Amino acid sequence: MPLCSMRYALCCVNAMNKFLPIIFVLVILFLPATSDAKREHLIEGRTMGTTYHIKVVTGSLKGVGGWDLKEKIDARLDAINQVFSTYIKDSEISRFNALSTAGEKFQVSDDFMQVMRVARKIYRISEGAWDGTVNPLVDLWSFGPTKREPQMPTRHFLPSERTPAA
Repeated sequence: MPLCSMRYALCCVNAMNKFLPIIFVLVILFLPATSDAKREHLIEGRTMGTTYHIKVVTGSLKGVGGWDLKEKIDARLDAINQVFSTYIKDSEISRFNALSTAGEKFQVSDDFMQVMRVARKIYRISEGAWDGTVNPLVDLWSFGPTKREPQMPTRHFLPSERTPAA
């Protein structure tokens, strides 16, 4: 190897040795900034005859814990469905609606009780404009789970069906 080439190589190595600490410091300074970058994670699933899409924004590369969060979301939605679906025959609300006697004891879940409290509050605030006992009217107009041919109810059905059940 000629002497010029050897000197040039040594000069390059010396120059790199001078800049190496600077490069190292820059990497150390900017590495935390990249690890705190916001990342979006999409969680999707099916429930109650439709789909859901949840976007979670995290501040680290760790993400949302893999499938653990999706499993928790699905389990919670299944639990809510088991309480409030009128399409599930043995759901809590279906069993409640099947009660035939006013005042009959029926143990309810915390979720059910919370919704009943909010419903009562809305009923009072709206001075009865919102009525949670609308199920007989929903069935009368063929919008509920009761299977029958859609038809417009006659006038003589309407006044009795509008009376609140509770």
